[in-house]
Amino acid sequence: MNGRATLYLVLAVIGLIVPAVIFGVAAADNAFELGEVGDELWESPTAAALAADLTLSSIVFWVWMSREAPKAGLRRWWPFVIANLVLGLCFALPLFLYFRERRQGAYA
Repeated sequence: MNGRATLYLVLAVIGLIVPAVIFGVAAADNAFELGEVGDELWESPTAAALAADLTLSSIVFWVWMSREAPKAGLRRWWPFVIANLVLGLCFALPLFLYFRERRQGAYA
């Protein structure tokens, strides 16, 4: 495994753990209600701007990935969309880059 692939994998793990810990702390402090999470996303202009930025960045990632995956020899890119929706962009994007780098490294 090359250095760049290792970096992407480390970033994916960090992108999985950090938001999960923050979300876990928030859920432990408050009774977790999914509707309340949605309300909090749009509660302040700052939170709404961050939610909109994350949503638009995710859509850009999906569009780019749908074109990049076949070039990299990755036939299935939809699992990364699911990872993005369930676990977050900060996990799905570096994970995709890790698999792309590994695939390209196999042909180098």
